[in-house]
Amino acid sequence: MKNIFILTSLILFSCHDQRAGNVGDSSKKNQNESLVPGPTIKKSTFLDSVFSKLELSIDQVRKYTQIDSIYYTGLLAGVSFTGDTVFSGSNGFKMAIIDYDDRKSCIYKFLLVFDVEGNQNLDGKIVYTDCDRDGTGNYQDRRYKVINDSTFEVTENSQAAKTGSVHIKKAVWIIGRSGHIEATH
Repeated sequence: MKNIFILTSLILFSCHDQRAGNVGDSSKKNQNESLVPGPTIKKSTFLDSVFSKLELSIDQVRKYTQIDSIYYTGLLAGVSFTGDTVFSGSNGFKMAIIDYDDRKSCIYKFLLVFDVEGNQNLDGKIVYTDCDRDGTGNYQDRRYKVINDSTFEVTENSQAAKTGSVHIKKAVWIIGRSGHIEATH
């Protein structure tokens, strides 16, 4: 019986001591936590968000890209940008495809070139367009194909509303040594 009393007293004293320590001095808790090794948390980058196919805020687009504000201000204030693809380009440049939806009638894809660290957007082009067709107006769409880590092909189809004639224009663009997108001849 005496042993049960001693054991119960020790348990109650131990519980009381832990609660008092937690309430009384928070600096002890923080010191103890810093001594315990834990996982290192890597801060996500803009390209991580693109790679994860997350919706991008206008603040992110404004801060990390050279996409003209005409695409997300004024009448286009309600647009959405979403990450699509990230891949490595020539000379170590990072490339990203970002989807754009004006939530009215058009969807675009922007190809963006970033520096080696992936922090600075060096250049960008619209490589894909698809808008609702209106039978009374001319229609144009754009498609792209990645040829290799520095070259891609863009095909632009234009259709005249009145005649229905189709004009196809192909261009090959390369990522130059400075990270800028250049047309080949």
